[in-house]
Amino acid sequence: MLKNGELELNDHNNFTNCYVKGPEESSGICILVQNMGSGHNIFENNTFVYGGTDLNVGNYGIAKNNTLVGGCGLSTGENSVISDNIMEGELSVGANALVYNNTAGKLKVSGKDAYISDNVINGTVTIATKATNTTFVKNNVSDTVTVNSKNNHIVENNVTVSGDYAIDLKKNTGNTVTDNY
Repeated sequence: MLKNGELELNDHNNFTNCYVKGPEESSGICILVQNMGSGHNIFENNTFVYGGTDLNVGNYGIAKNNTLVGGCGLSTGENSVISDNIMEGELSVGANALVYNNTAGKLKVSGKDAYISDNVINGTVTIATKATNTTFVKNNVSDTVTVNSKNNHIVENNVTVSGDYAIDLKKNTGNTVTDNY
């Protein structure tokens, strides 16, 4: 929507204490909640039930104390705060995100300077090429942590795997990996 010649975006919305259930069968064109705003949106104390594409909190978003079931996950834009959520699907994190005390099926970090601590990840962790300077500390992970970028800090994590590698640094340099178990 244009207003005075400028694009008007979702901004400063509170999505709180809601129960949202998607269709029984997931669809490639159905996104449970899509927030394309410029940010400052809050998602708190909600339950989302869907097996398809996840909840997207946008840039500068806050997602706290939500439950996402049916395979649903959560995606963030830049500068978001994600805490105390439980999800069966993937948690996908953007740049400068603060992520703590969540439970997720797996984790993907796509942006730089993210700080991720005290989470339970019941699958793989992937730190993407552009996700430099990520701090990943005091997490419990049930599969391989794959690091595809430089200058990350992987410290004091409990990583349990049945495969060949607990932490796979690929061919990158400048990563600090200490005190992981």
